[in-house]
Amino acid sequence: STSFRASDVNNRKLLMMEMMQNIGGFRSIQQDNNRGGFGGGAGAEMRHINNRAPPGYAYFVDNPEQWTPLFHFINQKVPEGVDASDNALFECPCTPQRVIDVENGTIDGTKSFANPFGTCNEAFEESNPSCELSTYVGGWRCCEDGVFVLDTDKYDVDALPTDEVYGVFRITYLDGVDARDTDLKPLESLGGDITGSVYTKGNVEFDVPLCEEGTAPEDCIYEMETVHYISGGINATDDTLWEIPYLVGHLHKGGIDLSMYNMTTGDLICRSTPIYGNGTEAGNEDGYLVGMNPCYFEGDDLIVAPANEKVRSVVRYNSTEPHTGVMALWFPRGAEVSA
Repeated sequence: STSFRASDVNNRKLLMMEMMQNIGGFRSIQQDNNRGGFGGGAGAEMRHINNRAPPGYAYFVDNPEQWTPLFHFINQKVPEGVDASDNALFECPCTPQRVIDVENGTIDGTKSFANPFGTCNEAFEESNPSCELSTYVGGWRCCEDGVFVLDTDKYDVDALPTDEVYGVFRITYLDGVDARDTDLKPLESLGGDITGSVYTKGNVEFDVPLCEEGTAPEDCIYEMETVHYISGGINATDDTLWEIPYLVGHLHKGGIDLSMYNMTTGDLICRSTPIYGNGTEAGNEDGYLVGMNPCYFEGDDLIVAPANEKVRSVVRYNSTEPHTGVMALWFPRGAEVSA
């Protein structure tokens, strides 16, 4: 979900959150006390994720004036006469209409991506085509607003049927009370990217290659891992102490699980697993990822760690089919511990 706030009632501003489209705009939100946002980047699984703050915590928004959601819909209804698989549409192929300029680092003239190309960790950089623009074939960077995921030289898109779609956000809030006068602790968004490390925040997305011919389907698993700071940052000297009561992963279709381990003990901290639909109704689409299972921590199990504590994350994807532009991100929620 996306929110906007104004801390000065005489100077209220509104700015759409553009974390995935324009990182410059997002940074301006973060740095301006008169406006702000949270959320962004999570997919269809948002419909079946419990995003409720754990007991004793809350998301603080100062003087809210307006809520503005940002939706990203991809029409996957393949019209008669169109030769396109579900994955071809769902995973945002770079169609021949995309103008890719490797020298300038742009797609359709756009360069201000959330994370620039060339930010993968070493393991991904050596093996994954998604890490560099010169080998990029599909993903969210080829899926900007108004872009067709069909080859418009082959199909008359103006003749295709138009669907009307709706989105709903449900937000629970406290009314008539100043949250800062309560015992609630304010939660902030931390991060973590399987393509990142302690040296780079990562590329956000990666490709899953087709498993080798002759491999048994149950053995077709693409597995990658990385070591990163629990905060998702890259500042080795940042020892800010955090309480982390909530962790959830973000995966795409084909994802099996995303796991985080304690680097010192090797113990599993959290394994976030997907929920796949098995029907035809909205929110339960057969074969599609419609939810993620989060991990909650409380009492003696509450995570209390400095921002620069190292953890190891492992992702697994089913590779019986190739995938482009998938993700394996952590969306932790933390409350800073006062010195």
